[in-house]
Amino acid sequence: GDVTGHGLAAGIVMVMIQSMVAGMVRSDPNSTPSHVVTAVNEAIYDNVRHRLKRDDHVTLTLLRYDANGSVRFAGAHEDLVIWRARTGRCEVIAPTGFWVGAIPSIRRMTQDAELVLEPDDLLVLYTDGATEPRNAQHEQFGLERLIATIEAGARRPVVTLRDQILEEVKRWSSSLDDDITLV
Repeated sequence: GDVTGHGLAAGIVMVMIQSMVAGMVRSDPNSTPSHVVTAVNEAIYDNVRHRLKRDDHVTLTLLRYDANGSVRFAGAHEDLVIWRARTGRCEVIAPTGFWVGAIPSIRRMTQDAELVLEPDDLLVLYTDGATEPRNAQHEQFGLERLIATIEAGARRPVVTLRDQILEEVKRWSSSLDDDITLV
């Protein structure tokens, strides 16, 4: 996920979300991602709008991975990028849902979706700090360049691939104005 804005207020909202998600999953380990996202939305909407008196929102996708390779997910954050070992190519899946904290209820807009990871597939999760940096000509690094970097390095250790992505983004950008998170 990613909170709008920067600084202390954004950090407080992220800590609220992390605490809510951890508490909900611990109290009911079988909760679906859509159930958790919609409940978190209601609490975050109230906290951000009424207690903090702010107009922030959060892009957030929650995933549940099972040992059989099944991944259930819900929310609205950046596209999921899956490098498929079978083809050596990336697949892009756009999560369907709505931002957390923007409106009082997102229940009707938030359903679970599912994908299956096969052996040696690689799921790459990232924030917009990895795709939105601009070069001197004001062109964004973009999803296409991220995918090309993943496809070029996916057979390497994930730590090496992570470092390669970060280096490509730094090399592309005239200045990094946002944080970058890669999982």
